[in-house]
Amino acid sequence: MRIAKDVRFRRKERILRGISLEIEGMIAISGPNGSGKSTLAMILAGLRRPHKGEVLVDGGDPKGKVYLAFQDARLLDISVREYLELVGSEDFLEVLDVRRVLDKNARRLSIGRKKRVHLQAAYGGRHRYVILDEPEAGIDSLDIVIEAIKAIKQRKTLVVISHEPEIISLADEAYRLFNGRLLKYEKAR
Repeated sequence: MRIAKDVRFRRKERILRGISLEIEGMIAISGPNGSGKSTLAMILAGLRRPHKGEVLVDGGDPKGKVYLAFQDARLLDISVREYLELVGSEDFLEVLDVRRVLDKNARRLSIGRKKRVHLQAAYGGRHRYVILDEPEAGIDSLDIVIEAIKAIKQRKTLVVISHEPEIISLADEAYRLFNGRLLKYEKAR
């Protein structure tokens, strides 16, 4: 699947410089803070438009086709049950232990619980394409995140933004975003 072709984005300075990317299976993206990883995630999900280039998912606009779990774990001001219904999540990944908070307000959960809800939505939701922006941040067990990512990877095309070597090692391909460019690198298996 081609998802990005010659994507460029600029604020005061150029953040992304001609990124082209095809995604099969799972890819991991790492890079220094402020390098544009979250901006790239929003562009790939269709929530921001690149200044140049195009993003295509299944030959068209990515908006509505990609589930993005934000780094800051933002959720809507509705119950967890309502949120999961909204994204079409029916299958539960038991390791995430989300059933116990179904009637709680999603926005009022701890960051760790919000991250679990995002992982649940990514696993069980209707979107075929998923972007997880630093899914390990705020969750007390890396093992739970790794188990969830392995399960999601079996069902979805997956982009994971992470600094965690154990998560990066799960990817079929790994990239580093540096100076606005996406550099492919070999990772130790």
